This record gives sequence, structure tokens and C-alpha cells, in this order.
Amino acid sequence: MGDDRVPVALAPGLPTAQAVAVRLCVPGGDTPDLAPLLVPGATYDSSYWDFPVKRNS
Repeated sequence: MGDDRVPVALAPGLPTAQAVAVRLCVPGGDTPDLAPLLVPGATYDSSYWDFPVKRNS
């Protein structure tokens, strides 16, 4: 899994002249039935979602 870009249109009927950066992250184990779509907004990039994770050891 890694980063990718998906072409998008700004409105129905317009050309797909823009792109949205995407990253699929899934937990280990069984594949989930649902994946949330997180969109940070126009003034942020995909690093907005790269926050530190504190793991229980």
C-alpha cells in the first residue's frame, strides 16, 4: 500500500482536471468491511493525517 492520486472533477460534467492524494491504511488481521474517507481540506496536504501513534507495549 502506498500513496496515490485520484483524478476528480470540481462539479458534475466538468473535466477531471484536479487530483486528490489518497492513502489506504488498514489494520492487521481481517480486512474491514468499511473504510472511512478522510479529506483534510484545501489548505492541508496528506501529511495532516500523519500524527504520532502511541502503541501499548
